[in-house]
Amino acid sequence: MKIKRIKVHGLSQTLGPCMAGVALVAALGLISPVGARDLSPGRDQFVGIVQPAATTPTAVAASVLRAVHQDLFAWSTTRAASLTPADRDQLKSVLLILRQSVAAYGSETPWLEQFDRLLRASKSLSKVAMSPSHRGHAFVQRQRQQLSLAAREIAAQLQRVATRAGAPSYQLQQLQSLLRAGDLALARGNHSLALHHFGGATDFAANVATFDIDLFEQELRQRMEDQAVGYSYAIVRNGLLYAADGEGIARRGNPRNTLQSPNKPMYIASIAKTISSLAMLRTLQLTGVSLDASISSYLPSYWAQGSNISAITFRHLMSHRSGLDVGASGASPGAQTGGVSGQSVQTLRNVIAAGIIPSNMLDEGQATPYVNANFALLRVLVPVMLYGEAYHTLQMDGAMSNEDEVYSASFSELTSLLVFEATGMAPTACQPRETPSQQTLYYNINNNNMADLLDHAIAGNYQRVCGATGFYLSAVELARVLAYLRHSNHIVNAAMRSEMNASRLGWLNPQSFAAQLDGDFGSYRAHGGDSNSGSTAAGAATCMMDYPIQVQAVLLINSRGGPGGAATCALLRDAYDAAWVAP
Repeated sequence: MKIKRIKVHGLSQTLGPCMAGVALVAALGLISPVGARDLSPGRDQFVGIVQPAATTPTAVAASVLRAVHQDLFAWSTTRAASLTPADRDQLKSVLLILRQSVAAYGSETPWLEQFDRLLRASKSLSKVAMSPSHRGHAFVQRQRQQLSLAAREIAAQLQRVATRAGAPSYQLQQLQSLLRAGDLALARGNHSLALHHFGGATDFAANVATFDIDLFEQELRQRMEDQAVGYSYAIVRNGLLYAADGEGIARRGNPRNTLQSPNKPMYIASIAKTISSLAMLRTLQLTGVSLDASISSYLPSYWAQGSNISAITFRHLMSHRSGLDVGASGASPGAQTGGVSGQSVQTLRNVIAAGIIPSNMLDEGQATPYVNANFALLRVLVPVMLYGEAYHTLQMDGAMSNEDEVYSASFSELTSLLVFEATGMAPTACQPRETPSQQTLYYNINNNNMADLLDHAIAGNYQRVCGATGFYLSAVELARVLAYLRHSNHIVNAAMRSEMNASRLGWLNPQSFAAQLDGDFGSYRAHGGDSNSGSTAAGAATCMMDYPIQVQAVLLINSRGGPGGAATCALLRDAYDAAWVAP
């Protein structure tokens, strides 16, 4: 199936009745019972946007800007007594500009506006500790140099793109001349002039390379050729479904195979972490609870809480920075192995009871362990915050042996309401949506024995561990979620979306997954998934990615042994980077 340039009739929606279970949430005064129209493929597609797409990429060295912000904040705090009121005002201005620059990465903020921020930050810094004899002069100059280097990286990234896109040699020579002029100014310590030249180089490079979305799709398909038993993908541009297709086999059968399709649901593995994060973020938005509030007050009251659990915030959980860990014995605080999934409620209770070591709570910008328990906890927190603890304990038996089922049922219902229905989708849960004879099966492409290729025909009912994994969705459905997240306030509002992107809540950490995320235009927002089962190592490999320009993509593979696993995100990144061409 191929969908191209679908017509959209604006942003308005006709809302109808909602799913069962909404009445209780509405009665709590948290949300209004609303639904959404049918937006099935072939009809109006996704949300659309009013503003035209950006023609140039945003390419900000966000890690450098974040580091400068942290260093300046620490310095201004320790040197506060020795700074003049004017110096303090200038530093406040710089810190605000840097926060805005970091948050703007991945948006459609034009590169010129980003460069303007860098220039304003550098000029403001030039007015702090101006005298070479000032104790802070050398430090401030180093920070200005870092800003200039960030600007150079932006220009250099676009130079690489223009070169690969096939820009004429005379244009590349002009671009190189601007970079050399910037380097000379930088060497002389003239940071304002260096920023001016690097900005000119970026302007020039951005105008000699443009994104070709059809080439992007072609690059994606070429990379997947003979690399999977079956795969499906969906591409979004400007909030609209631009292309969707499936290749290969979803399940081998007798007498006939079932072909892959972009509308066929399959197990999405750890992409579920992004879905669960959206449910949690909207819960915080609806209840008015801060991202930086402690999770302690929202855990079941009968759970034992170990040392320092009160220090863990919702932001910590959704960025793997909580310090929680699960070892082979079920709970091993401080081990930081990230090994065992730790997703059952009983395991989560053990982890919370074990407590954390404060030094294992990591700052933004640091590499983090990958611990499923962080996101599995959302399966309990969301229901407690919206339905209340009493609602769930009344449904539990005396031994609470059905605690998993009770919380999972509420979490599935609430996620359908808060995320899926908000995008016009039908309710879905962490279990197969098709009969056993229809479900997508999982394979290992390197196993040539067809009899052995079949593995876990029913990938599994993950209701009892829903949260860090488990949802069954199609490529088109995931693309719909991405489009609504970026181009509407149906799931979360603009402020919460900004927090999500700035702190990478529910997205892979670029410090930990640079090999899959770092592209020509910075570190892209994405989440991948990987699963395998049985002696044949059959499984699934998935990724969805949100690019700096108004393009998003989803790739679902129902086999292992090709480019799968976390490399699925690297494949989406490489296809995007290869789709920039000279006009």
